[in-house]
Amino acid sequence: MKYEVYKVLDYSRHFIGDLIELHDCSHHGYFDKYDSLCVNCEQRFECQWLNQDRNFLPDRNMPASEVMKTLEFAIHYVDAWLSAQEHDLVVCRCEGCSWLRCAECLFEQLRESRLRG
Repeated sequence: MKYEVYKVLDYSRHFIGDLIELHDCSHHGYFDKYDSLCVNCEQRFECQWLNQDRNFLPDRNMPASEVMKTLEFAIHYVDAWLSAQEHDLVVCRCEGCSWLRCAECLFEQLRESRLRG
């Protein structure tokens, strides 16, 4: 299941990374919590997520709670963007909507396995 999570997060990393504007970013998208420009930037949450998510590799032992938070943020972000673009998330077959349904299913599987284990 870890590889499936990695694949899902890899897609969301590219999806979110492609949406944010970095041409004016002095850090090139690497969030610096000590820089007031980063802290006050409109894209700070995306950059924070992208930076913490870059450390997720399928062979590393990231705590399950962190995996869940990372995946949950990606799901909410992609869902909000697709909804704003007026995608019908239930029936749309675009890559983003298909990813969202898959990610939500995987998230539920992870939640259930944590409850059982």
